[in-house]
Amino acid sequence: HYQSYEELRVEIFQYLRNKEYSRALAILQDLHFSHIPSTNRWRLAALRGHAYFEQRKFLEAQQDFMYALNELPREEDIPDDLQQELLFLHLHLAGTHRELQRLESAQEHYQLTLQLINERTPFGQVAETHWGLALLGYAKANILTNDPERCAKYRDAILRQSLEHAETARFLYHSMGDQLRAATVTCEIAHIEKTLGEPTKARVHLESVLSTWSPAFDASPDTPRQQDEANVISAAACSLAAIELEESHYNAALRYVGIALETGKQSYKLRRANAYSMRGRILEAINPE
Repeated sequence: HYQSYEELRVEIFQYLRNKEYSRALAILQDLHFSHIPSTNRWRLAALRGHAYFEQRKFLEAQQDFMYALNELPREEDIPDDLQQELLFLHLHLAGTHRELQRLESAQEHYQLTLQLINERTPFGQVAETHWGLALLGYAKANILTNDPERCAKYRDAILRQSLEHAETARFLYHSMGDQLRAATVTCEIAHIEKTLGEPTKARVHLESVLSTWSPAFDASPDTPRQQDEANVISAAACSLAAIELEESHYNAALRYVGIALETGKQSYKLRRANAYSMRGRILEAINPE
């Protein structure tokens, strides 16, 4: 009985590694965790949570992650070879809380993730932790921006710390050879710099992303990777349009938002929505009528 669930866990893990999230969920969806031996229970619940997380179904992911945490054995009873699974559980639970705007809970689990990181932790998980902390800090700073009673210096300190986390994540992704994720983090670095009142630095970073990835995107076949490349290009172009709009360079803003819209068609719905919204802002600035 135990062996059959262990074989299932290995099979699901391979599906997740291959980014076959729907296939993993098709098998895990109807599992009754209470019927599963306790040694497998939390690990399978965590795997289903990871599959939901990758599909951006954050409420379902949160339920599975919390169940997995409740089913954990005592910390001293978790063997060393399962510590990385525990780290990954805290990391994605932190990301889930962040996406659901439960920022303090997200902070708590990112700190737990940092405590679990050691020399055996894969670079990708370390990079994702720092990237998540950068996004979390940016979200906290936005809340402070909307609260005039809070100190501006405190907001800037949070942004500076977020910038450090983002630069660490970018360095790690570069070290791993994952240039696409590094480019995505570069766009986030530009957002932070723009918020800190450094649009020139932000523009340099975003133009670098465009000049690097636009030729590669034009030459690449129609693959899932092309969708991710389109996502990075559209994000960079949309951010450049925002910078040009703030400086009343409307022709340049329209040119960049055109790139964002064109590549956004081959990216994700949210990216297209952001581009359409940005074009609306530009047209409104040109002529409120």
